Amino acid sequence: MQRVVVITDEDDKVKGEMIHSEAHARGLPHRAAAVYVTNESGKILVQVRAYGDPLDHSAAEHLTLAESYEDGARRALREELGIEANELHEVGVCISNENIGEYVNVRHYFKVFECRAEPGGLNPERVLSVFWADPRRVWNDMRQATDHDKYCGGFRETLKLYLVKKGFHKP
Repeated sequence: MQRVVVITDEDDKVKGEMIHSEAHARGLPHRAAAVYVTNESGKILVQVRAYGDPLDHSAAEHLTLAESYEDGARRALREELGIEANELHEVGVCISNENIGEYVNVRHYFKVFECRAEPGGLNPERVLSVFWADPRRVWNDMRQATDHDKYCGGFRETLKLYLVKKGFHKP
């Protein structure tokens, strides 16, 4: 079964639905929720994806038409990290421009959230492992990385937003 995503314009107005791979191939913005899981020392949980081993958000998910961004964020946490989030705090929104495999200029309309939690059971089909990291160090490594496949493209965009909103980085 092929996954269907919610296509939007630059202002997040819904334009319809489309097969995930077609949205990526055509470079159309589509909805996704990203979550930064944090701990008491201000570190973020970084995910090592099970496919291709790139580093990524703590959790992220494409949305269905019936889901709110918050519902999608909660589903991502539950399905990827085994976390039932009590509180999610909205960080902001951004649009990513990513290259994913054979797809060039993939565009996600992200709503980014933050929550304090500990990972539960990792989904081995999606998550190889996780680790805690200082978000500023991750950002510096992203900027210096010569291996463009080390980090997922959406992670680059949302981490920049996260650092700006948390006062660690100037726009």
